[in-house]
Amino acid sequence: MIGIIAEFDVKKESIDAFLAEVKPLVAASNAEEGCIAYGLHKAQGSENLYTMIEEWKDQPAIDEHNRSPHLTEIGPKLKILLNQNIKVTLYDKVL
Repeated sequence: MIGIIAEFDVKKESIDAFLAEVKPLVAASNAEEGCIAYGLHKAQGSENLYTMIEEWKDQPAIDEHNRSPHLTEIGPKLKILLNQNIKVTLYDKVL
């Protein structure tokens, strides 16, 4: 299993638009065959810091997700809603 953490620093005035864009992405991603979990989380004590926490079966599942229209089409839309680029880190499950 591979975990992915994607961090979003959303412009305060763009939070509603960000959530509206991400909601269908979460639903479509959770429906993918290789997806174990895919959810958006908001940092406690922060108005605009969000994190997508993902778990995928394997690298081919991630590759398929990365080619999916629901992911490729959202990138440019999110870019204008964020203060900085998305920070993405991949993790291998240890325990």
